[in-house]
Amino acid sequence: MYEALNWASSYLEDHDREAFAAELLLRHITGLDRTKFFMELREELSEEHLRTFGKALDQHVSGVPVQHIIGHEEFYGRRFLVNGDVLIPRPETEELIFYMLERADRIFAKKKDISAVDIGTGSGVIAVTMKLERPDWQVSATDLSKAALATAKKNAKLLKADVEFIQGDLLQPLSGKSLTYSCQTHPTFRIAISAQCQKSSQNTNHTQPFSQTKKA
Repeated sequence: MYEALNWASSYLEDHDREAFAAELLLRHITGLDRTKFFMELREELSEEHLRTFGKALDQHVSGVPVQHIIGHEEFYGRRFLVNGDVLIPRPETEELIFYMLERADRIFAKKKDISAVDIGTGSGVIAVTMKLERPDWQVSATDLSKAALATAKKNAKLLKADVEFIQGDLLQPLSGKSLTYSCQTHPTFRIAISAQCQKSSQNTNHTQPFSQTKKA
């Protein structure tokens, strides 16, 4: 494996890709965690694994993200499924979650029945993380894409997060419900996260402490 890893790292660098992607791909193909991977680095790679590794490298060089090839990404200490139907979570989104939870705890410290909505949920990382970090919250999530919602639902099921997923464009599926810190007038949801909602709120008189540009 050592020779294959070295060659692959150089191959990726020659094609303006991160060398570390070679390790991620090879670990995924061999099914080894990082500790065992380096323990067995001098072991011989099977022909089947070598062929699969070569195909994965070519995919990545052609522009397919590593996360889409291996099918998952780490986010907030948890593994989430990702694919071509959803965006890949970014570190900035973890910062958004941390900031939002910290501020919510401060503002709503004495309140119960906290409801939150993630608008344009994609893979569901924000909605699922909110629910797992704050189990007492009622969390909903919307997305126009059926395929994205299918991925988000899988993530919620795998991570045992009780999130309500609703198909629809932006706030449309929330008609009949309203947002305290968003685009409506009577409070139901106290927390809303969405780049689109942030833009809409600029034309209202409501404070918008939680809506941030979402990276995933």
